[in-house]
Amino acid sequence: MGALVSYRGMLHALTVAHIFCALRNKRVKFPGSMGGGWVAACVQLRKLGIHSSDGALIALDEDVPISPDHPVVGPLLGYLSKIQPGTPVILQGSSGISCGQVVQSSWSGRVRYPWGSRKLSGQVLIEINEGPLPHPGDSGSLWVTENGLAVGLQVAIARRLAIVSPLDPLLSKWNAHLLRSKVVLSLR
Repeated sequence: MGALVSYRGMLHALTVAHIFCALRNKRVKFPGSMGGGWVAACVQLRKLGIHSSDGALIALDEDVPISPDHPVVGPLLGYLSKIQPGTPVILQGSSGISCGQVVQSSWSGRVRYPWGSRKLSGQVLIEINEGPLPHPGDSGSLWVTENGLAVGLQVAIARRLAIVSPLDPLLSKWNAHLLRSKVVLSLR
């Protein structure tokens, strides 16, 4: 999962679409005993299109244990709507903690997924300068600044560069709102 958001007044997880594109059953089961949910909205990554984001919203089952806090920086203070090159960022994924710096805030190019490639535009490039390179299992993890501002969702890796879908276009597309600790309990 990437970030917790309010979508249509309900609690959802914001993550990447490429994980769910091939699902015939829109039911989601999280690894281990974390519970699950269902795909409420998904960017259709069409073969011939150019996509401004790779995102999906997962409506969480009520028994899913959740925390909107980032595991490294703690409570999220909001998100960056304009991402500047040079911004230091952190990712906590299944492969560990990766640190990097934004090198480009509007990258366009082709991303290779296990089931095919798609053209993305308006993506953020982050150069990894410390920690492991994100692996496929890290897709959908949330990149954040050191002071708790969300940047975007991990999509892919090219050499030492992480390709990241920024949050602003996804939140705007679905009229969703990034959640903080005290708001989550009221949506449950």
